[in-house]
Amino acid sequence: MRRCTAVLFPSIAIALLASPALSAIAGYTEDFNNGLGGWGGGATLDVITTGGVGGAGDGYLLVSNENPAQLATRNNSAPYTGDLIADGITSISFWLNDLGGSDTLRLHVAIGNPGNFWLTTAEFSPGVGDWTQYDVDLTDAGAWVQQQGSGTFEDALRTTDRIQFRNNPLPGDMEPMDLIADFALDRITLVPAPGGLATLMMLGAVAQRRRR
Repeated sequence: MRRCTAVLFPSIAIALLASPALSAIAGYTEDFNNGLGGWGGGATLDVITTGGVGGAGDGYLLVSNENPAQLATRNNSAPYTGDLIADGITSISFWLNDLGGSDTLRLHVAIGNPGNFWLTTAEFSPGVGDWTQYDVDLTDAGAWVQQQGSGTFEDALRTTDRIQFRNNPLPGDMEPMDLIADFALDRITLVPAPGGLATLMMLGAVAQRRRR
């Protein structure tokens, strides 16, 4: 297992328990141990119950196409939607894996709404059978390119109604390319501002001790 720390923002390693939320909430983590968690659209989605970042017994989301189609998945529900700035979310951390064997992946994170939609300029190409952690910085508008609509990146963050992971040939191409491929996704975390991180980590550690 390896970790990429120089993609868009210095990585912040946190392990927090997922909890129900009515809107975007800093510190929320989706580990796919309780179903799809609101993810849908685009490619075929399967929750695999073992082999995630945590190894045996840890679930993950498999995003795949057996026929040429757009390789993408999105979430239009809480806790990923709302005013991400007001909710104190400064970056998004996630883990990727190419389990199907040497696919030529050019994955991006996309965020916003149909009237103001943005895509990361950086591409993510995970290794085969190797979980890798990435972080995308929501405080650096220069790390994103507008794909659709008008308005500023800050406007998009304040009116977010979707987050998406998509294979895209170039940041300027609106539609994801059609291909036969797959990728695995796990532990999507809405990372809080540094001031709120210590408290969230402490609560997560306490909850883990209680479970043990």
